[in-house]
Amino acid sequence: MESAEQLYLRHLDENIHIMNSLDIDRNQTEDFQSVYRLLMNRDRDTLFRIFRFTGTKHEGIPSDEEWGRIQFSWKSIIISASLQASIQRFTPMTMAQIFSLLFTIDDMAPAHFETGAHFLTDKMLALYASGIKEFDHISNPHVGKAIQLINSKLKSSRLSLKVVADKLEISSPYLSAIFHEEMDESITAYIHRKKIEASTEHLMFTNYSIQRIAEEYGYSSVTSYGRKFKEIMDTTPLKYRKNHAI
Repeated sequence: MESAEQLYLRHLDENIHIMNSLDIDRNQTEDFQSVYRLLMNRDRDTLFRIFRFTGTKHEGIPSDEEWGRIQFSWKSIIISASLQASIQRFTPMTMAQIFSLLFTIDDMAPAHFETGAHFLTDKMLALYASGIKEFDHISNPHVGKAIQLINSKLKSSRLSLKVVADKLEISSPYLSAIFHEEMDESITAYIHRKKIEASTEHLMFTNYSIQRIAEEYGYSSVTSYGRKFKEIMDTTPLKYRKNHAI
């Protein structure tokens, strides 16, 4: 299985080769390069316009050819922003979520164009904010490493306090105590929250069954996944899909 770093480099290499073969105008390239500044300024309107009007010039559902170009452009925007931000705000924790976002774009259909532009705008702003909130303000290095590990293993059914503590070579009680002190929630609650939040992308943009999504994020049954989803999102997976999917 490829590591997070290998996945990232592979996607970057693919996008570089495609970009070199396409006629991407200078203004569009400048748009890509401005995304990190928009994230810092929390300029949602301009960021949305970049996602919405990149790759197409008209309203309505894009053709298959246009859609392929839009998907490529969206991934290029995300990769460009993450590269600009990696030294400053984006951490290895959020990089794992960025890989997931690239695959989510691959799963989208042309009918998701408008919703996808809104989703990616809000997701990038949220990732930037989480990079500040969940990493920059953490004083204990063990907690920072735990967060990185958790966010890179969200689909593992074995992800738990003990697994993370063993990986960091510290005791479970100690990790539990320092994690709660830094994050104001238990490490188990954090794991489930991140799993459920990540799973919403599949509910929005794929036709995967609830069972498949539950299994993909390491839940033993639809019941356990649904119970945890309701606890965290205050709705059921089916209702969430109905309210957010096209």
